[in-house]
Amino acid sequence: MEKQIEFEKWVKSLDDVNMPRWEEITDIPLYMDQFIAVVTQYLEPFQIFSSDKKPVTSSMVNNYVKLGLIPKPIKRHYNKRHIAYLIVITLFKEVISIQDIRRVLIFLAQSQGNSNAYDQFCALLEITIKRKGHVYLNEAVDDEIDTDYSDPKDFDKYIIYLACETITNLLFAKKFISFVDQDITELETEG
Repeated sequence: MEKQIEFEKWVKSLDDVNMPRWEEITDIPLYMDQFIAVVTQYLEPFQIFSSDKKPVTSSMVNNYVKLGLIPKPIKRHYNKRHIAYLIVITLFKEVISIQDIRRVLIFLAQSQGNSNAYDQFCALLEITIKRKGHVYLNEAVDDEIDTDYSDPKDFDKYIIYLACETITNLLFAKKFISFVDQDITELETEG
């Protein structure tokens, strides 16, 4: 029962999750360590990474640059576009392959533009997280999300919605599993 109360408290805290929008991301050029610190701070609410694993490292960033997922830094500085890309990549990589991420990023950048696609991702991720929380708590869902993507002009947004739904399910599953792991550890130490 205590674990359920803790889980419920965590679910309620998700109503406060707010992703930084394009215009809210710093315009100040950042060096690698600053860049990683900023992105890690933005990802902190998601807690989908194991405690012994950092969500972002300099090796990851360098690999993403080599793979063409993130643009090359400008005179060793990273900017708003780099931050947005790394946030999306870090969350996407938990649910889809790097090759698929590359295709999706190219597709979305071409069809919607970087800032628009990123802001849609943020809005949909927040909404899917809050919606999942309200469903768990058996509360009415009150959001403005339109999940009818049958209109050809909205078709490219569907991949964002699917990714956000999958990231949200992973977030909830990993948090739930962490409570199960605590119970197993307690049982093992008692036995």
